[in-house]
Amino acid sequence: MRKRSCLDEVVSPGDLLLPLNQRFVAAIARQLGALGQEVLLLVYLDRAGAFLSDELITAGTSCSLGLPYRVLFERAFRRGATRLVLAHNHPSGSAEPSALDIRSTRGLQALAAPMEIRLDDHLIVGAHEVFSMRAAGLVMG
Repeated sequence: MRKRSCLDEVVSPGDLLLPLNQRFVAAIARQLGALGQEVLLLVYLDRAGAFLSDELITAGTSCSLGLPYRVLFERAFRRGATRLVLAHNHPSGSAEPSALDIRSTRGLQALAAPMEIRLDDHLIVGAHEVFSMRAAGLVMG
């Protein structure tokens, strides 16, 4: 029996998620948007962009979230993921990325490439909107 996904209402293992569709993004917004603690959702995908699993990391505070890159990559390797979508919320309600969000995402993307893992997007969930770093040109590839 597989572990229940926080996205079960809209996705099942093997479902193609790329390009990201509005239903999937809306489910992420519902899951993360109203939380008072910053959390990180890791969505693991295979080479074709099909859903493998997801994981909600709740190690944050009201204003920050720390997850070492090494831990993130270990989790991706264990699941056989070659593509990732990250999503995290801003309890402040703003979906604008901070300078640290941008710097961390670029650093993660640079480290992922030689390991043959592609960061497809990093979504930031605010109270009323979702910011896509890919759509804004902040995630390349």
